[in-house]
Amino acid sequence: TARQQGEGSACLASAPRMRPPRAAVAAGRVLTLLLLTASSTQNPTSALRPPLLVLHGSQTGIAEEVAHRVADAAYRRGFSPRCMSMDAYPLSSLPSESTMLCVASTTGDGEAPLSMRSFWTALRRRDLPHDSLSRLSFAVFGCGDSGYAKFNAIARRLDARLRQLGAKPLGDPGMGDDQA
Repeated sequence: TARQQGEGSACLASAPRMRPPRAAVAAGRVLTLLLLTASSTQNPTSALRPPLLVLHGSQTGIAEEVAHRVADAAYRRGFSPRCMSMDAYPLSSLPSESTMLCVASTTGDGEAPLSMRSFWTALRRRDLPHDSLSRLSFAVFGCGDSGYAKFNAIARRLDARLRQLGAKPLGDPGMGDDQA
């Protein structure tokens, strides 16, 4: 589908959308600005749109919705986004990516949501070289609720692990809060 393959706007031809909490929408806008600041000189009409990988790990659909909104905004700003769940993405391709945005929710007792568990397990392998993601620039955004003890735990751990593997952060991780 267009959502997974990056054809046109990676997300415009999507299924009906749920309305995410205000905090998630606002945080998605902030994250979009952070990411697009890294390449603000892109021409939206240029035939050479820089690639952007947008991955989401979602349990209830909020992180997925935020990811698709960010991908839509990135397309309008001149990128060629591909938006999919983390588990749908082949991790072996990650070292060849240049720019990635991850939107993740935390579930249960600080656990990864179902749509990112395989990706997260593979990314945590101890035998991965510490410079394996040195070509990658990334941003992480967590969708959470500060009423829980492990608020945005997966987003924090994902950010830390990507840094350990040599990826370059575009900024500090964003922490969306449904309580805000």
